[in-house]
Amino acid sequence: SAFLVLECIRERVKAGATYDEAVAAVRHQSIFTTHTPVPAGHDAFSFHMMEKYFSGYWDELGLSREQFLEIGRHEEPWGTAFNMTVLALKMSGHSNGVSQLHGQVSREMWQKVWNVSSPDEVPISAITNGVHVPTWISPEYDELFRKYLGPNWLQQQDDPALWTRLGEIPDNVLWDTHIKLKQKLLHRMRERARIRWVDGRND
Repeated sequence: SAFLVLECIRERVKAGATYDEAVAAVRHQSIFTTHTPVPAGHDAFSFHMMEKYFSGYWDELGLSREQFLEIGRHEEPWGTAFNMTVLALKMSGHSNGVSQLHGQVSREMWQKVWNVSSPDEVPISAITNGVHVPTWISPEYDELFRKYLGPNWLQQQDDPALWTRLGEIPDNVLWDTHIKLKQKLLHRMRERARIRWVDGRND
């Protein structure tokens, strides 16, 4: 989806903006969240492949081939390539990791993109992922927590003291709930597989 920024830039250039003006406008309305803290999780394409699919496209941006490839240039273990994360980082007005630690790892990982002396100078912040508990917790666990942690446990979910009381739930009760949910999942998987088989979609 990072290629979308290129199309947004192209549309603005087509409407009469200079490349730099288009980039500034697109950056202003774009944010990027990086997720994977390992190099293998970041798509990168050889320059040959980029030329195959984008030759002529850089002309529409008002760029030369070299200028276009420079947007995503990154040294990969297998050679110089067009890296999608580099593209997204360069073309976004704000970039972030998904936790404080991940933000730090990402700043170290992408320091060379900005050619700065310290990871602290890399403009990748951190926004800790959250979970909407009512959406993700099963009715079975909700019932269990209401019984042992109190009927208002959901309103107290940010209180660390609440979670220290999980030890009050008997092990066998917690385990039985876990097994019940696992059986429910297996039943659902079998049912979906049965439906796919009946429909002839048994791949």
